[in-house]
Amino acid sequence: VKVLVDHDLSIRQIFVTDPYLAEEPKLVLIVDEDRVPASVYKDLKALPQVKQLII
Repeated sequence: VKVLVDHDLSIRQIFVTDPYLAEEPKLVLIVDEDRVPASVYKDLKALPQVKQLII
């Protein structure tokens, strides 16, 4: 969430699966923007908790 806020993106919805209940937990972020800057993807990929980004 901090990465999105740092880029002045508005978050519309967040979906999260519990890592204790799901074999492959996921975090889904939905933003109110038509285009997301490439730097956002770069910053998200740099986070140690992020294994994969699906756009």
